[in-house]
Amino acid sequence: MYTGVRFQAQVTEEAREVISWIQEDRQSRGWHEAAEKFNASWLTDWVGVGRCNFIPWGSLCYLGGWAGEEEQYSRLKGASWEVLCSLKNYQGEIRTFCEDILPHMIESETVVESRYEESDFSTFYSVKSKGQ
Repeated sequence: MYTGVRFQAQVTEEAREVISWIQEDRQSRGWHEAAEKFNASWLTDWVGVGRCNFIPWGSLCYLGGWAGEEEQYSRLKGASWEVLCSLKNYQGEIRTFCEDILPHMIESETVVESRYEESDFSTFYSVKSKGQ
């Protein structure tokens, strides 16, 4: 079963560099390759999590409840990063991302929405940056 994830966040300069670098050549780059190139402990931690590349690049599956959203996206415009994706969240990958990874990437508090494919209701995670 799939769980969808979506959020919009203001990301740090370091996170912008990492995301931009990956998205320049998404076919051959992901979090693992970024962890080899960039010296960031949060990257090393994240690549130790199964299915880490599904946030934010997992195809949108079985989530018709999000009106108007039909395809996965990871959009970086300046410091603003918008994400919509889904993954099989069997080992709590979404919680790990929200608690242990995203706080290192964001400049200010953000809210992450997740929704299980068979649910009409969402779970919201309030995520504070490590700098707050």
